Amino acid sequence: MSEKSAVRFIKSGTLPPSPGYSQAVEFRPGARIIYIAGQVAMDVPRKLIGEGDLRAQATQTFENLKAALQASVPALKRGEAQQLFCGHVTASRFPRGTR
Repeated sequence: MSEKSAVRFIKSGTLPPSPGYSQAVEFRPGARIIYIAGQVAMDVPRKLIGEGDLRAQATQTFENLKAALQASVPALKRGEAQQLFCGHVTASRFPRGTR
């Protein structure tokens, strides 16, 4: 990417539509950084998955997170550094199997 195109907005047909924002953005100020936002418990047709079931909702949210990562980096190479930062998460609210 040239300095002019250091930002790439990522779209994927495997994610629910996101009107008004990009679900994933790749930014290369020197190192590759991928920001992912707005992952919720919805499928591609925007149907809520697991109404009233926190485990099912967490599972769908992480499936959407995985799809956003795969759309951003089709083949993560073994040994590449990966870090995940989650905002506004209270671990005690998640069922033990979803942490």
